[in-house]
Amino acid sequence: MLKTIKLTNNDVNELKIWLSQQEDITSFFHCLQKSTLIVSLTIHRELGGVNDHFARYLVETNTEKKIGRADLLSTICEYNGMIGVKVINKNSTDMKITLPGFNEFTRFVPGGFVILPELAAEYLLKENIEPVLVKRWLMHTTFSTFNPKIDLYQDQVWGLVENDAFIYSKLIATSQMVLQGLHDIADHAANAKFAGWKKAIPVAAEMHDKITNYFHPYQKGNIPSHLIFLAAGAILDELVQVPNYGNIGHITSIKALLNKVDKIDINPNAALALKDFPISVDSVIEVASQVKNKHDFPIIYSVVNHYYQDILNLTYIPTTVM
Repeated sequence: MLKTIKLTNNDVNELKIWLSQQEDITSFFHCLQKSTLIVSLTIHRELGGVNDHFARYLVETNTEKKIGRADLLSTICEYNGMIGVKVINKNSTDMKITLPGFNEFTRFVPGGFVILPELAAEYLLKENIEPVLVKRWLMHTTFSTFNPKIDLYQDQVWGLVENDAFIYSKLIATSQMVLQGLHDIADHAANAKFAGWKKAIPVAAEMHDKITNYFHPYQKGNIPSHLIFLAAGAILDELVQVPNYGNIGHITSIKALLNKVDKIDINPNAALALKDFPISVDSVIEVASQVKNKHDFPIIYSVVNHYYQDILNLTYIPTTVM
C-alpha cells in the first residue's frame, strides 16, 4: 500500500528532459505519472525548509502543540498506486492538519500523512479549474541549483526579469491553476471554489490585456517596466486564495496599479535601468489585505502613488563607459 520511491540523479534528469520538451503551459493530466513525480519532488524539496508555510497548519494530535518545520521529514512514495509525499514528525507523534480542505488531498499513516497531488488535481477539475504546470517556473524552482530548503523564493529575481505576471494573469483569466508546489496545494487548491475563483477572472483578464498592450509586440521589457506588474501579480495571487475571494481591497489595488501603466513615463522598450529596488512594494501588497471597505480606498491610491513615484525616482538611463 505504501512504497518509498528513491529518485536517482538520472531519474531527475530524465524528468527535466521530459519537461523541457513540453509546452510552456502543460495540463497536469497530460502525463499524470510525470506530473505527480515532478510535483512530489518539488514538495519534498520544500517541506521543512524556509519556504514551507504549510507547516503552520500542523499540530500534534494529542497535545495540539504546533510542529516546527525542523521536525518534519519527507520522502517521495507510492500510495495505493498514486505518487505523493510522505510526511512524518521526527518525534514519532501523530499529526493533524488544521487547514480546511487539505485533508481531501491526504491519507494518514502512523506518525504522519501522505500528500497526493493527483487528488488535488482531480478536486480542482471537479471545480472547473484546470491544474497546470509551468515549464519555465519549474526549471527555476525544481531543476536548477536553487535550493528551496535554504533559498527564499521571494529573494529570487527570475520572476521580475521574466515578467511572470504576463503568464500568471493569463492563467487566472482562463481558469487555470498552477499546481506544482506546497504553496499551490495549500494556499490555492485546498477548499478552492470556482464561485470564488471566477471573481478574479475579469480582473486577471484586464491585467493580461494591459500587459499585452503595454509590451506589444513583446511579453516583457526593461526592469522598471516590470515593477507595477510585479506588485499586481502578487496581489492577484492572493485574490485567488480562499480567504480573499472577491476582496475589494485586492481588486481595487490591482486596478489602481494598472492605472499607473504609462509608456510615456516608462517606455518598456527603452534602455532603462534601476538604481535600487523600491521597498515600498511591500506596503502596496500589505494595504490590499488591510482595506475592507470603500471608505479606505484613498489609502490604496496613496500607497500606489508612492510606489509609482519610487519607481520613477529609481529609474535611470545607463551610460556606457568607454
